[in-house]
Amino acid sequence: MQKTQTAVPPPPQSAKRSVTVNPLKVMPKMQTVTVSSLHKKLPRIEPPAGFRWKRIGGSAVLQPIGWYSHSNQEDMGGINYYTYAASPVDFSLEKPFRTGLTVQILRDDSRLYDAAADDLAALYLEPYIKRIESGQAEAMVFEKGVQDNYKTVLMRYKTAANGSPEVIVHKYSAADMMQNIVYIFTFESPADGWREAWQLYGDLFFANIKMEAAF
Repeated sequence: MQKTQTAVPPPPQSAKRSVTVNPLKVMPKMQTVTVSSLHKKLPRIEPPAGFRWKRIGGSAVLQPIGWYSHSNQEDMGGINYYTYAASPVDFSLEKPFRTGLTVQILRDDSRLYDAAADDLAALYLEPYIKRIESGQAEAMVFEKGVQDNYKTVLMRYKTAANGSPEVIVHKYSAADMMQNIVYIFTFESPADGWREAWQLYGDLFFANIKMEAAF
């Protein structure tokens, strides 16, 4: 599954960046506030009409009301891997969605590999980057940054698999170097309907990511 409040400002000028291809006007900014206990609370900010807050791990995101959702948690060679996905149509592993959002959480809980969060993120992103380098996907955006204790990667690419229509995938990885946990936020939609899907859902989703906020 490849799988409001005010607009989010761009990262501070001090953020370290690599080369950018067609950068977006804004890059998601991790909004972090230290709190004693997160529990299952949600942001106090009222969600826009047609959306609700969804708590996923230490994050909260906007999800359209009425969307189908599924989650899965597994241990992959010592790495704890949690996936939450939502789409306007029901889906499964056998029938993945075409338009939808995905939040994935990775952490080396067992300390088996003693892997830093940015190393886990790089391992996750490697096959997507290789598809771009091999010409199997077209890079539209690729940008690295540092925001507070997060190392981030923002990428958008166009791809097609096994003769299927092209899809555009927008992916944002945030590696929390303090808590040694990785969050990957993804929105995707068919290329021919991308502009409308992004305006309706994707833009709001990425502009309102909350990380350990004062819920």
